[in-house]
Amino acid sequence: MKKTIENSSFRPEQEVKVKGIDFLSAGLAIDGFIDNMKAYSMPLRYKWIDNDGEPVENPTVDQQKDLKRVFDPHRTYSPNNVVESFVFKANNDEELQYEFHRMLELIEAKRRLFEIHHNEVEKGNTVLIEELMAEMNQPRTEIVE
Repeated sequence: MKKTIENSSFRPEQEVKVKGIDFLSAGLAIDGFIDNMKAYSMPLRYKWIDNDGEPVENPTVDQQKDLKRVFDPHRTYSPNNVVESFVFKANNDEELQYEFHRMLELIEAKRRLFEIHHNEVEKGNTVLIEELMAEMNQPRTEIVE
């Protein structure tokens, strides 16, 4: 059978040589996808109140049985309650599970890219970014016939 990109792949331990631009493109694509999942949110905060409606601070698990948990708008809508989080667009549990696993795979791919980069730094195969920037700023001339 003739090998094609549809019917063949690589063994997990097999090394594949890629150009720097391909390595950078993969990293940028992963970063873009992960960044697109980020959002700012305000986690819902609650407080405990007794039967008279009075707040009870830090009740024990046993005390909570006799208390009521209610939404706390002051703690929820506080500037100190803003967090950066991942947002999933799933409409049901199955879609959420799928999105979550895809995100974990992307994070693992990013970790592997970091590992490759680190190993190449250790081998002396990388170029300082300031050198790359200087090369990019050099005028390029082409002779067109």
